[in-house]
Amino acid sequence: MRGASDTDRFELARLGVGTAFLQAKSADEPECASAEPDGWSLAARAEASLERARAAAASTDDGLDGICETLRQTEVFANLGERELRRLARGCTDQFRSDRQFIFRSGDPSDAVYVIREGNVDILRDERGKPLERLAHLGAGEIFGELGVLHGVERTASVRATEGCRLLRIGKLAFLRVLEANAVAEAKLETLAAQRHCDNSAAVLHVRKDPRIRIDARMILVPAAEDQQVTRLEDISQGGLSMTGVPAPWQSEDPVSFTLVSGGERLCVIGRVAWRRDETVGIAFTGDIPGHDHRVSRFTHVLLEELA
Repeated sequence: MRGASDTDRFELARLGVGTAFLQAKSADEPECASAEPDGWSLAARAEASLERARAAAASTDDGLDGICETLRQTEVFANLGERELRRLARGCTDQFRSDRQFIFRSGDPSDAVYVIREGNVDILRDERGKPLERLAHLGAGEIFGELGVLHGVERTASVRATEGCRLLRIGKLAFLRVLEANAVAEAKLETLAAQRHCDNSAAVLHVRKDPRIRIDARMILVPAAEDQQVTRLEDISQGGLSMTGVPAPWQSEDPVSFTLVSGGERLCVIGRVAWRRDETVGIAFTGDIPGHDHRVSRFTHVLLEELA
């Protein structure tokens, strides 16, 4: 490989934790017109370089034409011309999420918009100490993540795959550039965003009889016949709970009994494993323990006070 001379110039874009992409430009290479306006900040230019690097590094089964076809079938982008579609497609990466895997969580940076190619996702109200509520269920051809990008705010909801889900990730800057150049697409997005906001507000007003409260806190798990270990309680309701970091032998439909310990509070659980996804399990309470509902309510109340 040719060594870089003192006159060589380098572009560096971070692709992930501990990973970098380095591209050298020799002094005798012609200059290319910049894709960014002169007024862009250094941070904006770096983000644009990162998105170009991601797109260049991405590989899809059906390539650019397949991505264009997916975008064309999405209502928001249906009116884009071929040139605009291909420009947008170059800012996309193909991604896969397994069942119950989060695409992003509430409070994350709004750095991209997503189009569902295959599968389904749930839009969730997901705030610590509040009920976990499903706001919407989306399928193939639908778009999500646009609210935060359009308004320049953090994610206001979480999105989780409900089965194996294939997605197109559209980088924020690529997405906004297309909207700036296409008033029809921008108007459609604004209409969709307004409708989503109304739908989400209506869904939040719906009161569940058995709400799941998001906890997201570490505690001690003491199984009946195994050594104790640290676990993370994700959420809890009167009917069950979900947690991450449990004994490996626990599998779907297995009966389980254990105690959760947090500070001076304990909750004894008798139940069964309703589902397991990697290190996360859902437990359905089955034991007829006297005062169970009161104990769950007290345990939850104390946890929320500790987390406040």
